[in-house]
Amino acid sequence: MKLRKVTKDDCWDLLRWENVPVTQKYTFNSKTISRKEHLKWFKKALKEIEMYIIGDKIGLVKIKNNSVAIIIDPAYRNQGYGIEALNLIKKKHPKLIAYVLFGNTNSYKLFKKAGFKKIGYILKNG
Repeated sequence: MKLRKVTKDDCWDLLRWENVPVTQKYTFNSKTISRKEHLKWFKKALKEIEMYIIGDKIGLVKIKNNSVAIIIDPAYRNQGYGIEALNLIKKKHPKLIAYVLFGNTNSYKLFKKAGFKKIGYILKNG
């Protein structure tokens, strides 16, 4: 498996992954993102967030301020790609934090399998 830096050509793939209903349910911004909103965010994110495409557009890993997030395309979930990607990222960034919303069992299991330890809870209203 390889990770490559996100380019402008990946813009709409990221939006598609972010707007998957089950993904939205477990993100801090759980509303559907418009193309206009996404494009504005994406232009800024290319400069401010370390982002990698997993394999042949299997998903995305984002790192900002030592915080890591991962999104896997629904067609590739539960096939081991997330753990492979996290293990690669941990080689470059050995001390990361992941914020996982309560109820996101798959993400919790993934980060636990990758060696992350639970240190607390974050509560979300709405």
